[in-house]
Amino acid sequence: MEPVIVWLMIVQLWDDPPPTMKFIYKKEYATREECFQAKEHWDKKFVTLCSPIAKKENETSKRHP
Repeated sequence: MEPVIVWLMIVQLWDDPPPTMKFIYKKEYATREECFQAKEHWDKKFVTLCSPIAKKENETSKRHP
């Protein structure tokens, strides 16, 4: 089975001091454009990352919209 590339957006809150990271939200997107468009909504208040990840084909069917 060929791996499928999806884009994962992770939203984090960084507190200082001391520097601590709190997970807020994550979601998978089919394209880079979709991920970066959704990222804009979160960028003003949180640290937001979009990164490609490889998944097995059967794992992508389990994604939630």
